[in-house]
Amino acid sequence: MTLSKEGAKIVASARRIERLEELKKSVESQGGEIIIQKLDVTKLDDCNNFAKIAVKRYGNVDILVNNAGIMPLSFFKNQKIDEWDRMVDVNIKGVFYCTSAVIPYMLNNKYRHIVNISSTAGRIVFPAVCLLCN
Repeated sequence: MTLSKEGAKIVASARRIERLEELKKSVESQGGEIIIQKLDVTKLDDCNNFAKIAVKRYGNVDILVNNAGIMPLSFFKNQKIDEWDRMVDVNIKGVFYCTSAVIPYMLNNKYRHIVNISSTAGRIVFPAVCLLCN
């Protein structure tokens, strides 16, 4: 919201389009400009298409905010490999895919910023993700 108030044109994405619709209403009600797109960050083609949509509409990408993330709360001893694979796909590959999708468009920009949002799990150990815990 703050960026749109300052004149930034926003291209927002998420898996759940209904949340994007709420954001769009809020931004537009305050005079901001936003387009929304459903996106699965675990799919490279989705990320590339998302970047192309932004460039087609606005001519460039100045800022990328990587904010997708999940954190399964299962103990290692339970061996929920599918949960951990999904977390790696979203939290690591998703950042890589989205960043690599915009880099070609950002290289010649005067202003270019990539912001990676992380959770408290990056700073605080939780028992369900601790190798030495129960």
